[in-house]
Amino acid sequence: SIKVKMTVDEDKPVVNEAAGEMMSADDFYLDAEDIDTLTDAIIIDRADAQAWNPETDERISISRVEYEISKQNGTYPVTFFTSAGTCVTSNMIVDDVNRDVNEDYGEEIYAVNIFKTVDDIQESIALKTDLKIWANAVAFDLEDGSPVEITDVIYDFDPETITPGEYYVTFKTTGYTYRVDTTDKTDVGAAVGLAFTPEDLHIMSKTQGED
Repeated sequence: SIKVKMTVDEDKPVVNEAAGEMMSADDFYLDAEDIDTLTDAIIIDRADAQAWNPETDERISISRVEYEISKQNGTYPVTFFTSAGTCVTSNMIVDDVNRDVNEDYGEEIYAVNIFKTVDDIQESIALKTDLKIWANAVAFDLEDGSPVEITDVIYDFDPETITPGEYYVTFKTTGYTYRVDTTDKTDVGAAVGLAFTPEDLHIMSKTQGED
């Protein structure tokens, strides 16, 4: 399977006391194939960018998204704004496609790195479903391109007591597994602005037909 990083950090939103607003956004991974279809709405969704009134928890619209990006692997800042001027910056990390093809089982599976906060994990009502969504984990039949069900999501942490750090997540079909994990430790607060090198990615042998 293919190993990539998942980072969990403390939630540290930007506070604009004058406007009565708070704002947050996560780093996220994408590959060069995503660039041509990238829109502000997609970026907001992938970064889980949010603005809200801390007194009422009412959501506030994000009025502007500013960024420059290319298909070259690298880290590209993106800044989100509200109409009141509150802004937060996170990173779009362009990396090679993280895809595994299993000819024996006729399946292809894909997932990306995850950046989430402790609150995201603890407040999730359906964590396994959310992990699949956050990692954009999907699998396909090689013959006809039809979706293949990801039958299980395995992780090695307790959601109720999770602390900042990196954790294993394994996405499984009946054929083989796709694993998200890390080999490096990240200091609290260092998730935004990280730049990853090829040495951060490690290839493991494929686990076929195992639960």
